[in-house]
Amino acid sequence: MMAAIFAVSSVFVSCNKDEDPYIPKPAPEISVKFGGADVAKNATVPLKIGTKKTLEVSFVVEGGLKAIEFSIGTESPGVPVTPGATTGTFSIELEGIVKGNIPIAIKVTDNQAAASEGLPEAIGDLSDTFSFTVGVEENELENAVEFTLVYKGGSQTDGENINETVGIRYQQNLTASTARFVLQATENNFVPLTKAEFDGIKTKEALKAKYDADVATKGVDRFERSSDAAFQPYYFMSKVGSNYFLIEMKSLNFASGNNRAVFSYQK
Repeated sequence: MMAAIFAVSSVFVSCNKDEDPYIPKPAPEISVKFGGADVAKNATVPLKIGTKKTLEVSFVVEGGLKAIEFSIGTESPGVPVTPGATTGTFSIELEGIVKGNIPIAIKVTDNQAAASEGLPEAIGDLSDTFSFTVGVEENELENAVEFTLVYKGGSQTDGENINETVGIRYQQNLTASTARFVLQATENNFVPLTKAEFDGIKTKEALKAKYDADVATKGVDRFERSSDAAFQPYYFMSKVGSNYFLIEMKSLNFASGNNRAVFSYQK
């Protein structure tokens, strides 16, 4: 569109019925890839928090490169410039740090005087700007994984009452209809959640933030649940090493030597 505007405006600069008007050379061509994929002007492209992608820029000019202006948000990283070049590329690696939109703009200026003799002075150099946005996004929780803890009695040694991944152990049956579950590892407590809180956690960042905010005041090292018809779902978080888990206890059924508790987790 830019080239068309200049072409129209230049038709009447210096021409007569015996002479063709001067037509400027095309505007600079700017191509952008982000993470290996082509980017369109004014598009918004995703970048997950904690991940990195490479921004690659290439350009073609008719006359010769005069200048490149490059901005990422409020920053202006320096770009190596070879004056007079007709093609070029540069790249930079971007990392998602916090959620939000980062505007990016690349302006390439072509020395039109080098592109054609007799360029009307009023037209001057020709530039084009390629703008787009990097949308930094939180990381969605992974798909739920279901597991079952089986409690067979106080002398149990087969490990079926333990899940090391989320750090929980089916410790014992307290009564004919109540069971206790405890931390398998001792360094981090469970943090109970309401159903609404559980449903509201959709991303890894939200899970971490909620656990870290509540563990000091709401953390517990055990909980008890009633079995069978008296069972009520239980929602909580755990942390093992640097991994955070969002957990739902889905059922608890008693049977002699085969007491089964079903859970699912996301991380």
